[in-house]
Amino acid sequence: KKLKVDEIIVSSNITQIENYCKKNKIFFIKRPEKLASAKSAEILAWKHALLEYEKKKNKKIDIFLSLPIVTPVKKISNIRKSIQIIKKKKYDLVVSVTKSEASPNFNLFKKMGDRLGLFNNIKKTYRRQNNHYYFVVPNFYVAKRKYVLSTNHVFNGKIFPMEIPRKYTFDINDNYDFQILKFLIENKKL
Repeated sequence: KKLKVDEIIVSSNITQIENYCKKNKIFFIKRPEKLASAKSAEILAWKHALLEYEKKKNKKIDIFLSLPIVTPVKKISNIRKSIQIIKKKKYDLVVSVTKSEASPNFNLFKKMGDRLGLFNNIKKTYRRQNNHYYFVVPNFYVAKRKYVLSTNHVFNGKIFPMEIPRKYTFDINDNYDFQILKFLIENKKL
């Protein structure tokens, strides 16, 4: 609401969320079960929401903004800036990123049977060689309509990495993460 976007759309397969949206007059799209699992590609849920909205409202969306709920701590000015970038520049997608403290060349390995193997076949790895690595964090995604509908993978196009401060990157993946975030918020640490 603080962003003052044209329309808020909630896409979910959860009945309680659907009831909340109806009660509060928020446009709700029932997400099919096949698009709601942990193994579903997010881009497919975006396409479904976009097409369902356009069909039901009989109008097209120029810019698609996804605000994943797994990162609830957001800064409005970061999102506004991303919307301006997508409007003015030749990018397909703006994603939120934060600088990595780890190098994939030193910190990532794959399990190979009962041992660890090199993740990316780099023979020399140095703990301090991380100068320009970033994590994509699901704080926000801003995309052009055409890109959402045409791509098969979120990161296939011209992507602009919008760097955001670490405090806006807290990603809730389980109850443990939720409890940590709840503690930080209740104790005014965020």
